[in-house]
Amino acid sequence: MKLIKAIKNYINKKMLIWFKKENKNFIAKMAGYKNYKDMQKMKGLINMTNLEIISKELVEKGLYTENELEMKYLENGQLPVATYQEWQKRGYQVKRGEKSIVIFIWKHKDKKIKKENTDEEEIIPEKFIKVKAFFFTEIQVQEKNK
Repeated sequence: MKLIKAIKNYINKKMLIWFKKENKNFIAKMAGYKNYKDMQKMKGLINMTNLEIISKELVEKGLYTENELEMKYLENGQLPVATYQEWQKRGYQVKRGEKSIVIFIWKHKDKKIKKENTDEEEIIPEKFIKVKAFFFTEIQVQEKNK
């Protein structure tokens, strides 16, 4: 009896370990990763905001130091980099021939649901996805001619 109980416990533990491992891989695959290990590599980025991700990338690429970014953010309330569209909104034009800085950031994806008996659409937040974004620094832009 003790042997049978020990074997059952052993099998249960092995199955639990297998289930946890497979469940982690399943969750990782649903999130768009190959497996759980790949997801763990990105774990630091998963819990970061776009501001933190962009700042980290700029420092790692040697474009700015942490102190420079902090000072510029405190002065202007924004980072010294932006996408092409953001620079356009701020009244600047990206100089011809400038190369962008590629950074993966979070984008919010909404789901539009049409309400019954009306033409109105209800927007429901669905999920966040990683997207490739193209940034330009303040050195790569000039004020628009008015």
